[in-house]
Amino acid sequence: MLLNSGQVLTERAKIAPRVEAIVDTASGARCDFRQLNDRTNQTANTLLAMEFSPGERIACLMPNQAQYVESFYACAKAGFVFVALNWRLSVPELSYQLMDAGAVAVLYAAEQKALVEPLRQQFPNIRWLAADEGDYAAAVAEAATAEPPIGATGADPLYMMYTSGTTGRPKGALMSHAANIAWLASMLATSDLRHGERNIIVAPLFHIGGLGLAMSAVYRGMTTVLLKQFDPAVMWNLVESERITGFFAVPAMLALMYQHPKRTTTARSALRWVICGAAPVPVTLIRFAALLLVFSFVFAISLPLLFGLVCPLTPYSLLLTPDFLLLT
Repeated sequence: MLLNSGQVLTERAKIAPRVEAIVDTASGARCDFRQLNDRTNQTANTLLAMEFSPGERIACLMPNQAQYVESFYACAKAGFVFVALNWRLSVPELSYQLMDAGAVAVLYAAEQKALVEPLRQQFPNIRWLAADEGDYAAAVAEAATAEPPIGATGADPLYMMYTSGTTGRPKGALMSHAANIAWLASMLATSDLRHGERNIIVAPLFHIGGLGLAMSAVYRGMTTVLLKQFDPAVMWNLVESERITGFFAVPAMLALMYQHPKRTTTARSALRWVICGAAPVPVTLIRFAALLLVFSFVFAISLPLLFGLVCPLTPYSLLLTPDFLLLT
């Protein structure tokens, strides 16, 4: 196996082909790891047939849907640099990122047409490919499922994510294949994610909080339930109907789930962990969630950027810290 992040999916499909990989709540589609790998290979082979070359930047403008995951792993295998675009940005903001990244193509969802049309006029030389309708989607469906030639390894760039731009223009941060695989190993070494678990990803996949957990799920062999928009009632419904074992949430999301009446009526015996981060976590929320066992899970504060989980906390570990009871 080459040091290529896309081959993580290739190997997972060999090890656990029939384990459910993706549940797309918007479309209702489900696939196992063999089907996800086949679809990924079809995407990669389609892009290669369109004469894109390894090292070129291919941007993605999609919400949380199965084609996003397929596109990411297709670019990883074929050696294209995957550029994650934030669909919440304005046209001028996206225009700057497309110019800065040097994107040669944009894979987009049909629901993003309001953003795509003015951008298409600004960038007529970029190839605009609708992932869920039209000629490109049809070509992917008919493409070969054979493994594509591996187009990048080691220090070659894997993906580019843009910073928020709070101190100036957003900056495109690159992650290499080798660094990404090291991060995955670190994430799995510092967490208790288990094969066969089922997690919800509602954080946008253009953010490392979403994409990072999606990659971790493939690495470990977990099922990912994709949700486009956060709604506490829908989250609780999925926890019960999909027997969810864990999810990532920012503190505001977790607080809304705690306050929602479905918290007391939802069957949640499978729920075991939550990764919470990207903002300060109030002590009161940690107390409610972990010390009082509001949820039956391992609570973890994390920095899912480079080093895996930074501060894993369990209800038991907090009980061994008497000073925690005095925090307000």
